[in-house]
Amino acid sequence: MNLINKESGYLIIEVLLAITILASLVCYFNEIMGTIFTEWEEKTKCISLQERGELSLNFLADYIRNSCEIHIDNADEIEIKAEYLDQGIKWIKFNIYTSKGSPTLGMKVGEEINDIIEYSRNSPLINNIKEIKFEDLKGDLSLIKVFLEITNHEGQIRHFTTYVSPRYRRCD
Repeated sequence: MNLINKESGYLIIEVLLAITILASLVCYFNEIMGTIFTEWEEKTKCISLQERGELSLNFLADYIRNSCEIHIDNADEIEIKAEYLDQGIKWIKFNIYTSKGSPTLGMKVGEEINDIIEYSRNSPLINNIKEIKFEDLKGDLSLIKVFLEITNHEGQIRHFTTYVSPRYRRCD
């Protein structure tokens, strides 16, 4: 006579071992996903900073390229006479000003009245500007170097440089 009950089932040790293995796999998966998410978030911030800088530089270069007249009095600001939206030929000044405690690249639109240019208030283009420089490379405003340095809240810094040859279209 067989005294041992032959009922099938799992021992408590087997169940605990399976739970331990499953918990370990979940922890490893969670660690991997956390690392991937952190890397993704960091790369997204870098890409965003890069895009903001490139878009701002392209915006400036388009105005310089399509200008009628250009004045560079200070290395950190430029005045451009060009077509402004659908409002005709206007003076546009790009410079750095402080907005909410942050250095910001701004754009002012001006009207020329009796040889005096009256500018509106600054409109922000991009925040966290560390530096901007406009340089006349040939001395006759035929080649202008634009250097832009921006930073984000984490302290990452990006440098952007472009060279622009204005077309100097007619201002009629």
